[in-house]
Amino acid sequence: MRDWIVSLRLSDQQLREIRELQELLSTPLRFSRPESWYAAVHQQVTGLFGVDRSLLVIPMEGRGVMVDSPNMEMCTLDRLREAILDVEPNVNRYDDPALNRAMHRLATAGTEVWSREIAERVSRIPFDDMPRFYPEVVKPARLEGLLAMGHSLEKGRAMLQIVRDRPGGSAFGADDEKVFHLLLPCFKVGTRALALSGARQRTLRASLDTLQEGVMLFRSGSDVFRNRALRGILQAEPCSDELMAAVKRCADVLSRRLARARPRLEGPDAPFQLTTPWNRYRLVASHLEGGTDGRPAVVMVVVRPAVPPLPDASTLQKRYGLTPRQAEVALLVAAGRSNREVAEALEISHHTARHHAQRALEKIGAQSRKALAMRMLEDRRL
Repeated sequence: MRDWIVSLRLSDQQLREIRELQELLSTPLRFSRPESWYAAVHQQVTGLFGVDRSLLVIPMEGRGVMVDSPNMEMCTLDRLREAILDVEPNVNRYDDPALNRAMHRLATAGTEVWSREIAERVSRIPFDDMPRFYPEVVKPARLEGLLAMGHSLEKGRAMLQIVRDRPGGSAFGADDEKVFHLLLPCFKVGTRALALSGARQRTLRASLDTLQEGVMLFRSGSDVFRNRALRGILQAEPCSDELMAAVKRCADVLSRRLARARPRLEGPDAPFQLTTPWNRYRLVASHLEGGTDGRPAVVMVVVRPAVPPLPDASTLQKRYGLTPRQAEVALLVAAGRSNREVAEALEISHHTARHHAQRALEKIGAQSRKALAMRMLEDRRL
C-alpha cells in the first residue's frame, strides 16, 4: 500500500461518500444511458469535493467521443467537442498540436491523475504554449484549476475532471490528488465496461439487421433499436401506429415481470397476436440482459408477419433499376395502397403517383398491382 494512503486522514462521512462514489463509478451499466450515469456521478463528485463543475470525456463505440458537463457553458462544451478530432489507440487526437504532444507524453509516462502543474511538469509543455486550446478553451472557461483522472482504452482515452474554482481549492485541500487515486480504479472499471458494452451492442445490432424477421430492442421501456426488417414492415404497413403500440405492450408485459424479480422468462404467457386490414402479426418478447440483477432490462420483441416483409427501397432500386421515388411508390402499391393514398402519403400529385406506379410495374415485370408484392417476394428467393 502506498505511504500516502496510510497518511490520508478522512472523516467517517468522507469515507462513506468515497465508497458510494466508487460504487457509482464502477457500475455505469445499471443506468439506461451513459448520460444518466454521468449525471449521477457529477452530483456525487462535485458534492464530495465541494466544487461546482466537473467534466467527462469518454470515447463511445459508434458514437464518437462523449463530452459532457452539467455546469459548463454550452459554448465551452461545443469547443471541447470540436477540439477532439478522432480517437487513436490509448489517446484522443486534438486540433492543437501542442495539446496532442502533452496528452501523448502523459499517457506514455503512465500519468493517470494530474493537475495543471503535474501536466506541465510531466509533458514539459506549459498550457500557455498551446496556441489554440489555452486561449480558446482553458482561459475563457477558467479551467486552470482542473484536476483530472484518465486512462487509456483500446480506442481513445477516458477522463473525468473537476474544476477547483475557489481560492481554497476543494474539500480535501492538498489531498485532492490522493482521493482521485482512490477513485481511479473504479473509473477504469466503469469506462471499460461501457466500451465493451458498446462493442457488443454494435455486433448484436449488425447481426439483427441480417434477420428477415422484424426485431425491436427496448431498455427501461424506451425503444433503442429497430432492425432493417422491422423498418421495412413499418414502412409497408398502413396501420404502423397500431403495430408499434402492440409491440410496446408486448415489451411492457415482460418488463413488468422482470421488475418483480421473477425467474427468467421466455416471454408472455401467450404470444401477442395482431391483425390489421393488411396483414397478421405474431409478437414474441424475450429477455436479453438485466432486469433481475439491478441493471435496466433489455427486452427484444420479434415481429413475425404472416405475409413476409417486402424488400426495402434501396434493394428495389438495385434489383430493378428503379428511381428512389419509384421504389417508394412500388412499396406502397405492393402494400395495397391506391394511387390516391400513395399521392397523400408521399405528398405528390395523383397523376405523378399513377405514372411512377406504372413505370415500377413495367420495370419489375408485374402484370397487375395485385401481383406486384408476389413478384417482389418471389425474386427475393432467387
